[in-house]
Amino acid sequence: NAAAQDEADKAVADKAARAQAAQDAADKAAAAEQAAIDAAVAGATGGDGAANAGPKGPPMTSGEIDCLRVAIKKCWTMGTFSSAAMEVKITVRVALGQDGRPVSNSIRMTEFEGGDDGSAKVVFDSARRAIIRCSKDGLPLPADKYDTWKDLELFFDPSGMRLR
Repeated sequence: NAAAQDEADKAVADKAARAQAAQDAADKAAAAEQAAIDAAVAGATGGDGAANAGPKGPPMTSGEIDCLRVAIKKCWTMGTFSSAAMEVKITVRVALGQDGRPVSNSIRMTEFEGGDDGSAKVVFDSARRAIIRCSKDGLPLPADKYDTWKDLELFFDPSGMRLR
């Protein structure tokens, strides 16, 4: 019976190890996804709590920035990006009206790294569609802080959005 007990203990330990490995993988995927979302809206805070465009108003709170992150995440789909496009990181600048909608033709890719021009265009087109889709009813931005968010710089990194 000792051998049977040892075998049962080993099975329980193996199952626990597999469960822990699965949890570790899920935690890693969640962290990568959050990092990508953080990068997508880093321009809203300039990394130091101030918008990159030289805001004149009060800075956005972390809760307000999180609402913007969630909105963009819900709209940004990468479809069937090539492996080259998955390595591209782009910076997009967008001017917004007071209603939280993009000003006509203001969405521009200002720079990219990794990949080639064609791959960067694919990622930009996806990011542009996400911004437009998310803002059809206006982005969730505080009206009293319009001077802070009227000109946003957003960072999109598809490699961080990979989920396992």
